[in-house]
Amino acid sequence: MLVSLTLHTNVAIYESLLRNYWASQSVAKLSMTVFLDAKKDRLALIGYSFKDNTFQFTFPRPRETQQDHKLAVEFVHREHWCRGRAEDS
Repeated sequence: MLVSLTLHTNVAIYESLLRNYWASQSVAKLSMTVFLDAKKDRLALIGYSFKDNTFQFTFPRPRETQQDHKLAVEFVHREHWCRGRAEDS
């Protein structure tokens, strides 16, 4: 399962800092802090890429998925906890 996130801010220095941070990351660095939450499953990151302002997380497919099943991506960015929601597609 592939999750793409595009970063954007109106503050130029923040965009540069975010771009530098995500460009320096790897699966090895992120594997203990990035997860896909799907019902009872908490799936670990298996792939990561970054280009321009978009980064992608790759996860194994959850055991149970339905069209209306809610998923959550959980990750830490510089000591700040973030959680996003996405619908399975």
